[in-house]
Amino acid sequence: RENPSPKRFPPVFAQICGAPVEPPVKILSSSACGDIGAQGVTFDTEVAKVALKGEHLAGCPEIPSQMFSVLAGCRINIDMIAAASTVIACIVAAGDLEGAVGALSQAFLH
Repeated sequence: RENPSPKRFPPVFAQICGAPVEPPVKILSSSACGDIGAQGVTFDTEVAKVALKGEHLAGCPEIPSQMFSVLAGCRINIDMIAAASTVIACIVAAGDLEGAVGALSQAFLH
């Protein structure tokens, strides 16, 4: 088993809403590379977020499972997942947003 050195950090995700993205990316790059020694900062403007929200998500593990299955069945790749007790969100390619919303609406609202 590999022991990471004390200076290794896991990937960090920041969501920047709106445009332009260059100023915040420049600030993040300066801070991350200078202050913590990160290797760099990358960004992707061709992504979208789809999410399910509800009061009882934490107690229903079948809901995230079904969400992932629905997206996989539509051949939609999930780039990243974020979850809390009342929301589960997936980052997908921007071109897949309409299909993801349609499929999830069909699965969970009908």
